[in-house]
Amino acid sequence: MGITESGKTTLCKKLAQKHLEQKFPVIALTPIFDEWPKGTALYTNQELFLDRFWGPEKAIAFIDEGKRTAGQYNEAMEATAEIGRHWGKSCYYAGQRASQLSTNIRAMCSQLFCFAQGPKDAAILAEEWNQPELLKAPELNQGEYFLVRRFGKDRKKFCIKLDVFKEG
Repeated sequence: MGITESGKTTLCKKLAQKHLEQKFPVIALTPIFDEWPKGTALYTNQELFLDRFWGPEKAIAFIDEGKRTAGQYNEAMEATAEIGRHWGKSCYYAGQRASQLSTNIRAMCSQLFCFAQGPKDAAILAEEWNQPELLKAPELNQGEYFLVRRFGKDRKKFCIKLDVFKEG
């Protein structure tokens, strides 16, 4: 989650590349048909994306521009978060504002990449993830983000500050 030009899509493309290098199939739903790493199956049509998503093969799925693609009341996209992992799918949802993405989708995520955003959205995420550090999200510079996991390797809360332009 993060404001325009904060680095969300750049991070998604870097993650997609890493998954492709590990030989995972990668699919992406984006309303903007821009360039993604070679080998990514791109969709601008939600119905065609969902046909591929619910197919038999495991896949890493990127859902970009969350307000447009996953929306607040989009039950078909909520299902990708709620039961997709049981079908061998891993999903990344990118959006500008926490309030624009379904609370059900946000609740099903096991990790959060929190980029610069307004205080209200930072407060929503800080509360949902029980991470007061996220209240500092409005102070982040372009490319900086908090990587938050519900639980780390030691079964404790996990939050670290990173930069999409400095990471490998």
